[in-house]
Amino acid sequence: AIAPLRGLTAEQLRWSFLQATGRVALHHAKLDAAAKSKPPAKQSPADNKSAEPDPAWKVKHQRHDALERQTVALIAAFAGLPGQSEAEFQPVVDQALFLKNSTKLLPLLQDEPGTTLARLATIADVEPLADELYLSGFSRRPTPDEFSAVQQLLSSTKSPAERREALQSLLWGLLLSAEFRLNH
Repeated sequence: AIAPLRGLTAEQLRWSFLQATGRVALHHAKLDAAAKSKPPAKQSPADNKSAEPDPAWKVKHQRHDALERQTVALIAAFAGLPGQSEAEFQPVVDQALFLKNSTKLLPLLQDEPGTTLARLATIADVEPLADELYLSGFSRRPTPDEFSAVQQLLSSTKSPAERREALQSLLWGLLLSAEFRLNH
């Protein structure tokens, strides 16, 4: 059976971008490190009786608020008009132009420690690098043609800066592809 292609909703696309670039794991690691280094608040016994833990939805919202702010422009470009159903995939020129020309998503591709780009930069051998790239972007391994394209591009780089730029271009290319944008 063949299922029809469906475009990701704006929220699904947001979280897919954040996950594929390694921003979710990086953000959670930073939050966990901050929580461990922060001393517990001292409460009097009277305060302890009335203080109830926040509900799970509120904690999740607080943890993800900073991540969501990084991709507000993406949501604005891909969300439908109020009252418009997201049931049908209807790409528009504005969305393509946003992905091709907007600089608002470029901070997601910076190679901070813990991000996908930083992980890719530490892998010297092309085969595991291509595997990591495609597993991060598409949740699958590259085809032989895709592997040879990655190998060819990386073999043409002459310096670490050129290699980093090539890795950034490869990741960006996966994120802009139809395979990334469509749920199949």
